[in-house]
Amino acid sequence: MQVYNESQQIYASSLHFLDELQTGIYFSGITLFSVGFGDLTPIGLGRLIVVIEALIGYTIPAAFVARAVLDMES
Repeated sequence: MQVYNESQQIYASSLHFLDELQTGIYFSGITLFSVGFGDLTPIGLGRLIVVIEALIGYTIPAAFVARAVLDMES
């Protein structure tokens, strides 16, 4: 996985597996909860994956609210 840090330096794949896993989980959480970026920026295919995950992040709460409203009306 290649990501840029805030000083626009690219991290190569020389990171250890656990460091990459930690960075991936952090990035995924930031994307899903749509808090925003700033310290990590996706590149390449990662941009498409981020868009899909962000849409999921918006859809899940909307579906929950819609379901709650429909259950209240019943």
